[in-house]
Amino acid sequence: MFEYMLNIPPEKVGDAWIVFHLMVVSTFININAIPYESIMNAHEHIWVLSLFDILSAILQLLMAVFLIMTGGNKLIQYGVIVFLIQLILRFGKWAFCRYQYDECKQNSDGVVDRSLIKSILSFTGWNLFGSLGAIGTVQLRGLIVNMFFGVRLNAAEGISRQASGYVNMFATSMTRAVNPQMMKSEGGGARERLIRLTELGAKYSSFLFILIGVPVILECSTLLSVWLKDVPQYAVIFCQLMLVIMMMEKFTFQITNAIKAVGNIRNFQVTETLLSLLYIPLTFLFYKKSFSAEWIYYSSIFTGFIIAGFRLFFGKKIVGIDVADYLKNAIVRILVPLCIALLPAIAILVFFPSSIIRVLITSLVFCSCFSLLFWCVGTNQEEKEKWTSMAHAFISKIKKSNKNNIQ
Repeated sequence: MFEYMLNIPPEKVGDAWIVFHLMVVSTFININAIPYESIMNAHEHIWVLSLFDILSAILQLLMAVFLIMTGGNKLIQYGVIVFLIQLILRFGKWAFCRYQYDECKQNSDGVVDRSLIKSILSFTGWNLFGSLGAIGTVQLRGLIVNMFFGVRLNAAEGISRQASGYVNMFATSMTRAVNPQMMKSEGGGARERLIRLTELGAKYSSFLFILIGVPVILECSTLLSVWLKDVPQYAVIFCQLMLVIMMMEKFTFQITNAIKAVGNIRNFQVTETLLSLLYIPLTFLFYKKSFSAEWIYYSSIFTGFIIAGFRLFFGKKIVGIDVADYLKNAIVRILVPLCIALLPAIAILVFFPSSIIRVLITSLVFCSCFSLLFWCVGTNQEEKEKWTSMAHAFISKIKKSNKNNIQ
């Protein structure tokens, strides 16, 4: 791959080779930590997972400061520090689980449950097949861009992936909280509750992503110019299209988790994986016809619509989701507030010059309008009562705490 496929300057091939192997080891360490993340998730200790995420972000910030302040080969330094960060997080998760959970302290008694192992391997195998498709969707994009346009556009592609990843963190917090309940609902035979949680998870994860993602899409050019000293060519359009792709994904991704909760995933994973890789031949076709670089994202948007349709199909077939109800409860209730809230935000972009002040105004106007419209249109009466009750309980708790402090 280094010799025949990747378009890397000759003087950087040695550095790239070292960093590649460091990333391989870092990835292995990250995969090795998954059982500990899973058991924290099963116990619904989401706050612990969040603390590890915060620790990871702090360590990465310190890494960035270190790289700015020191000299030497920054590329290799980056690879070594990323490896060390993954090592710290891995042993931190192991130590917490060994201390907190009895099942992590027990040693194997030598008894092998072959039926359980067979079931786990079957599920894991097909899930791995789906994961390879997800990796291909994200990582092969950079490889294809490199083959046709060189390293310079890889910088723009990397920036778009990093920025969209930060925005996505807000939405994944909802998914992380809902998934254990979905598994428990199916395990307890409560299929109707599973379907309801699927709709709620899709709606609220979409809401959180849109709340942050749409202002970034609208003001991407200004934000990148503030974040970066020199904004690479295509970085703005890449970032905007990547966020659009991820927003589309949120509308139906919870169906994937519902299907995994049921466990019958073979046909679904094969279909979704093959469809997710459909953008590759489409992109090659466009690039051979001399289309511009962003068409790799247009191809992904096209395949995203097809994947969404097949998720609804398998959701109905495997889980029993009513497609019409899902569209109404999980998608339409988001799209209507989104379309209306976009109008005043776009008007601000048209009539005001680009500046940080405009970014703040655009974000404030969109978020306020979208949140208000989501409350009115996106939530039903039961959800309004639940949110109101939680708000009253929170306010009462604060008042009681202040009263105790005064006394």
